[in-house]
Amino acid sequence: MTSLSAALRRHRSRSSQGESGFTLIEVLLVVGITGLLVGPLLAWTVLVMRQQPVEQDGMVRTAQAGLLRTHFTPDVTSAGEADDYDGGPADDRWETWRQECIGGGGEDGRQLLVLLAQRGGLVKTIYSVAPARDGSDDLALWRDRCAADTGELIDTTQVVERVVDDPDRTVGECHEGRQSGDDAACRRVSLRVAVPGSADLVELSAIRRADARSLDRDAGTGNILPIAVIDVERTEVPASPAIEVRLSGARSTDPDGDDADLTFRWELPTGPEGSGSPVELRDGVEHTIVLSELGTYVARLTVTDPDGGTSSTYRRIATVTNQPPTARIEATPTPVVAGESVLLLSGAASSDPDGQVTGHEWRIYSDLDGAEGLELLLSGVTAQWAVPEWAFGNLVVELTVTDDRGGRHTDAAIVPVLDPDPPPGDEDVDPNDPGPVDPGDPGDPGEPGEPDDPGAPVAAVQVQVGAARQVTFDASGSSGVGLTYEWNFGLLAGSGTGGPVITHTYPAIGTYTARLTVRDAEGRTATRSALVVIPGTPLAPTGVRVENGALVWNPRPGARRYMVELESSSNSCARSITGLATAASEEPRRALPPNPCGAGSSVRARVGTEATAGGAIAWSAWIDVPNEVTK
Repeated sequence: MTSLSAALRRHRSRSSQGESGFTLIEVLLVVGITGLLVGPLLAWTVLVMRQQPVEQDGMVRTAQAGLLRTHFTPDVTSAGEADDYDGGPADDRWETWRQECIGGGGEDGRQLLVLLAQRGGLVKTIYSVAPARDGSDDLALWRDRCAADTGELIDTTQVVERVVDDPDRTVGECHEGRQSGDDAACRRVSLRVAVPGSADLVELSAIRRADARSLDRDAGTGNILPIAVIDVERTEVPASPAIEVRLSGARSTDPDGDDADLTFRWELPTGPEGSGSPVELRDGVEHTIVLSELGTYVARLTVTDPDGGTSSTYRRIATVTNQPPTARIEATPTPVVAGESVLLLSGAASSDPDGQVTGHEWRIYSDLDGAEGLELLLSGVTAQWAVPEWAFGNLVVELTVTDDRGGRHTDAAIVPVLDPDPPPGDEDVDPNDPGPVDPGDPGDPGEPGEPDDPGAPVAAVQVQVGAARQVTFDASGSSGVGLTYEWNFGLLAGSGTGGPVITHTYPAIGTYTARLTVRDAEGRTATRSALVVIPGTPLAPTGVRVENGALVWNPRPGARRYMVELESSSNSCARSITGLATAASEEPRRALPPNPCGAGSSVRARVGTEATAGGAIAWSAWIDVPNEVTK
């Protein structure tokens, strides 16, 4: 730096004397000195940039460890006993003390550690990996505290917001400590947690300072308290959701006495947890109870030794759930003839595995544009309907059954309706028609439901709805020689060809009528339709507008039908028109009715998508309707 300063001073001196520029030696000197300074600076910059991810990774682990240490270290140092869920319980008492705290954030999660401490009563602290509180798919590390004998929650804390649930990396462990005794293997407790975004682990370790004997010894008499253990044996009650539960406290022990001298007091639930039902008190080592009301049941056992020492434990003994019923439709005849047939429906084959079917609701509608607004609602185990002469095409029949505990299930079937007088050239209107028959061959009428031409193909299809709107169609049951398969997956859902088994991804949730056409080597065809229902939340219509006196909108794939609502208002009138059903089509539209409030009133309209029978309706935004359209 001194040489560089001297050179600059000489340069300024020569400039003041009328000279200009640097000499070659001065230029070389400046370049050399600059290289000596810039080189180390660049190297240091590269090193810092390489270290930045490492430092960020360390910052993540430091922040997580600081939050966890606030709870973990005090919990361990004050614990009288600890267990790490690695392998079998340390002794019999851990079998019940390992149970989760009822209602805690870590409930039903993967448990890592359980710690017991005497804080007015026996309190247990459980560290678990369970879903994060924000409802995402991420997992968090939870700390739950509750009363050890009842499981009643004291508090729950999400101590680490995001963890990796790797049993080899996120784990609690007990280690042999400096003190001797039965619990020496868990005197030192460690917790390792894998955190997303960090290559290393958050690791904490602490030494328990409390004496385990203080947890189970009466301070006044020195009597070692008994250990209460609940065993459960469950048996399902046939044709009922009820569960018969046999409870036993026979494995309870008295460490400093005779187990045969223990007495038992049970607090048995008469209703599920949280229902407010009373608790029944019973004495004796074993009891059998029948639980029938839906919900989760918890029992408590208190054992007493001859010296008056008592201890209690609780256990979830059963969860009673209702199995839903199964709806089954029997429709005759099929196909039916418009204007001539009476459709007979029966739901007698419906069943409920654990109760009784108490309600049957029928819904009949057409998927033809010409049957706009058709929707028939019936009830009863059986129903019948005279098919009107205009309703040829496909009828969709849905049966929803309800069981004696409110469970519901819906089945659907397609009933083809034939036109009694088809126009010339359009005789083949039956979706199940096997194809043209040679006029010179009288054929064999055969049994009902069999094709008139014994050699004609027969179409059959089974539907399996999977995840992510994927549906598998299986036409392996079709019969014929040299069959080819043509698929139409429903309105706005596309078509395809392939073998007898094909998988198709539908564009949206909803209700579709798929159609299979099989063609044999002689060109004869047979068809079969199948109803595909993909459950979920529908999408509202878009592009709602008024054209030529009608309400039109962009079609939605999977729409079972559309609903239209109108509202009209003036200074003295406010009326609405609801329930205007419109069949799904490629160009849906609805003629607008007269303005119910008369000329000069303002009118607005909206359109909703119904994707499944009885499902939610997704409504578009309201649009203003020109008054002259509905006057």
